[in-house]
Amino acid sequence: MQQGPLTYTRTADLSEIPVYIQAGAVIPSQPIKIGQLSGIASKPVSTLVFSIYPGQTSGSTSVYEDDGVSLNYLDGTFATTAVSYQRTGQNSVTITINTTGDLSVLPANRQFAVRLVNSMPILSATCTIGSTVYPITYQRFSDYAPWSYTYDGPAVTAMLSTALVPIGSTISISVQIAPWSNADAVLSGLKGAMNHAVLAKRNLDQTWETPGANSVNGEFLMELASTGEVLSYFAGTDINAFTTTVSNFRSSFAAALSEIQKLQPSAGTALLSGDDSIRPFSISGSGVAVSRPQLTVQRLAYSLELLQSMQGLL
Repeated sequence: MQQGPLTYTRTADLSEIPVYIQAGAVIPSQPIKIGQLSGIASKPVSTLVFSIYPGQTSGSTSVYEDDGVSLNYLDGTFATTAVSYQRTGQNSVTITINTTGDLSVLPANRQFAVRLVNSMPILSATCTIGSTVYPITYQRFSDYAPWSYTYDGPAVTAMLSTALVPIGSTISISVQIAPWSNADAVLSGLKGAMNHAVLAKRNLDQTWETPGANSVNGEFLMELASTGEVLSYFAGTDINAFTTTVSNFRSSFAAALSEIQKLQPSAGTALLSGDDSIRPFSISGSGVAVSRPQLTVQRLAYSLELLQSMQGLL
């Protein structure tokens, strides 16, 4: 835990929204589908998601809900869902969820989902409601499937979800996570670095300049940009391969950065291949001709900046 006053300087792409969250926090949310936002405040929440962030051994939060349309909450017509978690050792987490108050403002049944942010993959999980224990099983592409868990590699997040359960029941979810003594430190910064690798590759892909684009085996930037999906796969099939991929990430990142630095031409020169120096083209609608070498300098500089900005976070 850092004590202020402190100043941090971070570089973010225009497509990114930096968010600072207190260590150990529990952040509630609900799945949102594009085109279904109208009147959402008055609609019952059928799936409630709790994101648990690393940095503490325990934490809690509560979610207040009323009918979303009337003033009846002034008379006590509202409900509160409390959630807490407790970490035991390196690989055990217990999450408890309990809803109290006027349950008439809520749906009769609700699905709950838990996201363990910056976490190793889940090995096993169960949910206890009353005296009944429900097994939660692995599904590669779960998308909130009932009684399932999965791993989102690009987000470095383990996820699980229940089925629809009766509101008002006390729910206890027990999770066993793959052990790794310094997982928090090793996984820290991975999400941002993988995302910047994807953006750097996408930027160079626009003009077919990504190193290894014409090779069967690819090169380091291509490997780096696919790491998130590799982690998603290995999380459910091979934990040893998962840890090896994470352990090798920093050296691969350094190699990708060196790879891009070697491609950086001097101002006014062409990319080091083909006939790029003799293919001018026009930007659509602008009437301005731009030479390929000039645009190449801009693209390479942007991809280089994307990777360099993450060096201090790995």
